Amino acid sequence: MTTARDVAERFWAAMTTGDGETAGSLLAPDLEWTVMGSGTEVVGTYVGPNGLFGDLVSKLAGYFEAGSFKQELKSIWADEESGVVVSEFHDAARSVNGHDFSVDAVAVFHVTDGVIRKAREYVDHRQVELAAAPNA
Repeated sequence: MTTARDVAERFWAAMTTGDGETAGSLLAPDLEWTVMGSGTEVVGTYVGPNGLFGDLVSKLAGYFEAGSFKQELKSIWADEESGVVVSEFHDAARSVNGHDFSVDAVAVFHVTDGVIRKAREYVDHRQVELAAAPNA
């Protein structure tokens, strides 16, 4: 039996190696991925794998120098009974405006039937704002 933790670990492993196909296969077709907060254009809810990769990830990719983005899973906790997984991760990159982007973030997943159905991501939006600014 695949556990919620297994799904989350496989998702993060795929994301850290750039394996979008595997990461996408672990997302529900009607996924709701919400970047919590305010003040940046990335805040909002992205629907489905295409919303996550086609909208959010591609928007973020435009902020960073090609090949500079690195992601590391720091810790993970899962409540298998409810299917809730909390992941702490670190993102680092060099922005196209010369800013060194480095931020810790948390994502809360709701996993059912072997896929991530909902995600809420919490991140320091000041770092995102600096990465997106025309001049750092």
